[in-house]
Parts: sequence; C-alpha cells; structure tokens
Amino acid sequence: MKRLFALFLVSAIASGCAAQVSSQTPGNSPSSPQAENPNTPARRQPFELAYVHFNVNATSGPFATSQNTGLQGWYSYDPTTRQIIDLQFIDQANNDISSSCRGFTLPSSGLGLNGVCELPGGSYEFGKAAHGTSGEHAFSYFFDAGSGGEGIGSVSYNRANSPANLPIQTGNAAPSSSSLLQVGTVQSLVTGDLLCYATLLDENNAEHQLGASFELCADASQYLNRKVSLSYTEANVNDCQSIEPCGKTRQETIINEMKIVQ
Repeated sequence: MKRLFALFLVSAIASGCAAQVSSQTPGNSPSSPQAENPNTPARRQPFELAYVHFNVNATSGPFATSQNTGLQGWYSYDPTTRQIIDLQFIDQANNDISSSCRGFTLPSSGLGLNGVCELPGGSYEFGKAAHGTSGEHAFSYFFDAGSGGEGIGSVSYNRANSPANLPIQTGNAAPSSSSLLQVGTVQSLVTGDLLCYATLLDENNAEHQLGASFELCADASQYLNRKVSLSYTEANVNDCQSIEPCGKTRQETIINEMKIVQ
C-alpha cells in the first residue's frame, strides 16, 4: 500500500511539472521577449525636409550691372538622400521658370545646385554645369539673341528652417501696375528670346528687374542712363519649351512705354 501511494505521488508531481512547463512556452509568457525576424527590413524613419534659399550674383555680362541680378529661388531636399523635392527659380522679370530646370543634383553639403535651366534661346547653368567658371557655387548664363548676352557669376546659398522663412512663395501673382516702378533710371536693356529685360534704379538707388517690349530694347541707346517714366501693359508671352512656337502663352505685366523725364 505504501509503495502504491509513493508511485501515485511521483506521478502527480511529474504531471504538475509538465503542465507548468507547457503553460510557459516561449512567446506566450508576458515576460518573454518576442523573437525578431532577421529577414524583416528595418523601417525607415520619416525625414524632415531641408530648405535652402539662393541668390545669383553676376560678375560679367549684361546682368553684372549691380549686385542684385533679380535671379533667385529656393529648393527643399531630403537630407538622407540629397534628393531635391521641390525647386523654384525666378528670372529677372519675376517669372517662375522652374519648369525649365530639370535633373538637378546636390553636393554632399546640400548647398549648391548642379544642373541647367534650358529656355528658348538661352540657358542658366549652375555648379559643375556652369561654363567659364568652376566650383559648387559657380554660375553662368547665355542668350543667343545678339552678342554680349553671356556671362558668369556665383550663387550664394542660405539655409532656412521652414518654408515660412523663405522670401519667395510658391506661385507668382501678377503685380498690379500701381505697385510697379513708375519712374526710374535705365541701367540696361537686354534682348532675350521671350522678352526685353530692363534694369532700372529707383530714387533710392534700389534696382528693379522688369520685363519690357522688344521695341524698347531696339531703341535702347536713347534710354540708357536716362530717367524715364514707365507705362505697363498685359502681354502674351511664349510659354513653350523650345524656340519653336507651340501655341502656348502666358500673361505677363511688362513695360510698353518709356518717356524721358527732363
């Protein structure tokens, strides 16, 4: 009888231990860490965009008449890949020509554009693509309408904390004629393929880059270094990606008349 009781006791203890082990199978216990699958790719953390504003300073050519060429813009990029997310480039007549800038790349610092903006009859070249100069901040430009339409310069880049810190906002609303320069001294009139580009100084010697009619560029000699009053009009400007007409135009506010102030 004692022997049977002992066997029964051993059997009961063994059965209880087995039940305890099965209830603590790895993965079911709250204190057991979950096993990670080594084949599962690591999830990429969301990135914060970096923002950069830039200004172009021409040192030769028709845009080198002062320190402010009117050429400026901004871009945002992914700091982990240096991929440009958005880019805006404004020309001398305050036109957004970003659509003509393609395939741009950035150096390791993220400060310095490399690429070309191709326009009908001209181009703007940044960084390694710039001709006649070198460096990550290099710049050159070329217009095939007449001689003297090319030059070089440099680009200054400044970081911004957010889009709100950028001086240029996306989209260009046409300015009203009352907000544009009314009287100024003509510094230069340069014929481009799309417009005549006028540079004028106001009474405070601040420079203004404005689009003008081709007729004014044709008569440039009578206006250079003269004080003039300005009249404006809305004009249809070619909006094609090549020099050949495509039937697409956009409206721009341009100078259509200059009267010499005696």
